[in-house]
Amino acid sequence: MLVRDVIVCVTGDHDISLEEFKAHPPIASPIELRLSGSADPVSLGRGVMLGRLSNEDAELVMNACSSRGHYFNPTRQFGQRFSFIREVDLARWEQRRSAWDDEGVVYDCLSLSRLVRDNAYSTEYAARIINHEDGVQQVIYTPNAESKHAYRFRHGRDWPDYAEAAELRQLAQAYWSCAEELPGRVRRAMWRTEYSAWVRWADLALPIIVSGLESLIKTERHGATGQFTQRVPALADELGVDGVTAARSEDVYDARSEWVHGTHVKLFTVGMEAQQRQAEGPTTALETEAFATVALFQDVLRGAIRRALVDTDFRAIFQDDATVTRRWPLKKR
Repeated sequence: MLVRDVIVCVTGDHDISLEEFKAHPPIASPIELRLSGSADPVSLGRGVMLGRLSNEDAELVMNACSSRGHYFNPTRQFGQRFSFIREVDLARWEQRRSAWDDEGVVYDCLSLSRLVRDNAYSTEYAARIINHEDGVQQVIYTPNAESKHAYRFRHGRDWPDYAEAAELRQLAQAYWSCAEELPGRVRRAMWRTEYSAWVRWADLALPIIVSGLESLIKTERHGATGQFTQRVPALADELGVDGVTAARSEDVYDARSEWVHGTHVKLFTVGMEAQQRQAEGPTTALETEAFATVALFQDVLRGAIRRALVDTDFRAIFQDDATVTRRWPLKKR
């Protein structure tokens, strides 16, 4: 008998050149097998493997997790890119037979993967596969509605290659070793980091990203704009993220404030309308610049969380207001 908790991550972006695809083949993919002669999965720890289900199992999971009508079963236009797979201990399965990923480690790996390679993989095709001894195969989908959809603000390769899978393994190990002792600032920012990937609209995601950054750097009740415009560029500089200036930070903070206070976010102009029309992201130069700005500040937030998980000294900066202030003292304006 075999019980596995899985997330099937599917093919999506078609703006990938053949050269890049060959240079960074997906984990355990047929092209990796052709190019290198092997296509082994990568162990991420805690029993989670980054690999590939058989085509039959992947199709079964996607079918089990997909909506269908009455005498209507739509034809799927995509397939498995790779999968997160964890074999479930049978004694644990006996206790909670339908509890997908009850320790949260499979989702940890999915969430942390965004800190290594920007992606929009979700739990849309997350399920428990049970192979019974009599040959019957059962698939139980997970009802986690909030994480069923994820989005990104840029095109390009979204799957990890083998080098990035090794980075993900190190990051997961670091997170699991320090999760219980993370400063509250980091925990709150980490949640907002993941939540920002669940929101389809740029002007809705921006306040979440800004609040994640404020979770890390805000120490005083008053002068919030000044804290953001001084400390976020300093944080970005430490992380090696280029293009985050005080002026750009002020524009972002103003845009965030306008949306929160109920007005239209001028920074995005018709970005929402563009997505409603085509669901393909920005279609004009202005929209492209706006989306690039959101993606940039999301990069800063993700980079800060990643550094905090692997670097003890950096994590200690966020212990309290005093440690943040000592690292990034405010200048009077």
